[in-house]
Amino acid sequence: MPIRKKSVDGTPAFALRVLREAIEREGMSVSHLEDHFSVLKEAGITPVQAYTVHFSSPRITSRLLSKNAEMAVDLPLSVAIVSEAGRTFFIYRDMHNMFSDFQGAEMVNVINIVNSALERVTDSAVGIAESKEHKE
Repeated sequence: MPIRKKSVDGTPAFALRVLREAIEREGMSVSHLEDHFSVLKEAGITPVQAYTVHFSSPRITSRLLSKNAEMAVDLPLSVAIVSEAGRTFFIYRDMHNMFSDFQGAEMVNVINIVNSALERVTDSAVGIAESKEHKE
């Protein structure tokens, strides 16, 4: 599945804060945060700084599920935050590939809405990060 990736200056913890802010600005809410770093550290494994943020919007969720309730298996939306080679990235999947089992022009329109939401949130987070003076 094609992955989309956006770079942001700062630590993964900083990127997490600006992503949460962007999600809230878009009228969405974080439903779960997976802190991979802490899980690995607790298990005694060399930790990697990474998070996965799961978030949703009732409006988007209802549009998807009203078209096909089976789409619930791929919800909520997710963005990973990882650090590679001294850079921090927002990473997420292109929803056209994620929902490739669901066909039809109407479904494509709904999937475009989901992709647009992911683009807006990550673009907003990058913009917020760029406006902050202290990036950790």
